[in-house]
Amino acid sequence: MLAFSGIEADHINENSSEQSEKIRAHVTKMLRKLIALQSEKKIQ
Repeated sequence: MLAFSGIEADHINENSSEQSEKIRAHVTKMLRKLIALQSEKKIQ
């Protein structure tokens, strides 16, 4: 996951701010899904 984040960070720097906002929103959404999955596993 950290490697993926590093790739995304490099990608954001190359893009316009509008594009980077979309990427950042997507990454945030994916992280929230991962956190939600982790929470479900802990509850079970």
